[in-house]
Amino acid sequence: MTILEFEKPIGEILEQIEKMKVVAEKTGVDVSKTLKDLEAKLSEKRKEIYGNLTAWQRVQLSRHPD
Repeated sequence: MTILEFEKPIGEILEQIEKMKVVAEKTGVDVSKTLKDLEAKLSEKRKEIYGNLTAWQRVQLSRHPD
């Protein structure tokens, strides 16, 4: 997945979520609370970033192939 510069904080949270899922699969440790917290953080970060886009960021999003 290709992310734009201003979307990097979202990408970092997504990476953390994936890492937690891998840890849960490998170790059998219950990480559901941590995953819920990360998903809530992801939702807030998306609202924050996409709610305050500049004109140029909107153009970048509209031209993005994904």
